Amino acid sequence: MIVEALMSREPKTCTTADTLHRAAQLMWDHDCGSVPVVDAAGKLAGIVTDRDVCMSSFTRGQPLHEIPVSDAMSKSVFTISPKATVEAAATLFRERLVRRAPVVDANGALVGVLSIADLVCASGDGKIQKDVKPEAVLAAVHALSRPRPVAAPASKHEASAKSTGVVTPQPRAQTSVPANVPANVQSPVAPKAAKASKGSKKR
Repeated sequence: MIVEALMSREPKTCTTADTLHRAAQLMWDHDCGSVPVVDAAGKLAGIVTDRDVCMSSFTRGQPLHEIPVSDAMSKSVFTISPKATVEAAATLFRERLVRRAPVVDANGALVGVLSIADLVCASGDGKIQKDVKPEAVLAAVHALSRPRPVAAPASKHEASAKSTGVVTPQPRAQTSVPANVPANVQSPVAPKAAKASKGSKKR
């Protein structure tokens, strides 16, 4: 089985010109934990997660509508081809420790998103037994579930900045995309009033 058989098609996206308010709105409206980010040309520029949104607002001490998506997104993104095998996707999740992978075609256009949850559900339903053993999917989940290294103690700069409620985020480590695993647009929307209680929502 190949990736395009399991991926979520027509993923919601935001642009590098949007603010985190727009990204958070998309996550809330469509019950997803991440949003691919595209540039002015419609090319994949990064990905922003719900954790990126939360931590950026906390460390900067700013409301979401004041923070550009480009400041919070992960710019180094591992992508996969729609024609890649599901086994290759499981390996990508396990080795690169990512829960989601944007799916791009030969021209670099975003055509979908595949998540570890997609593999787990397909494995549980017996849809990919011939291609990927349940043990391989479990290995990917296990790798992603291991505790991450504890962050180093705050520097003097960070400690003093906390008194003002603003901490400058440290640059993210950049990673390279393996050669065998290849690397749409919503108009910016002004912040809207927060929705009334919408009840508990699956995260």
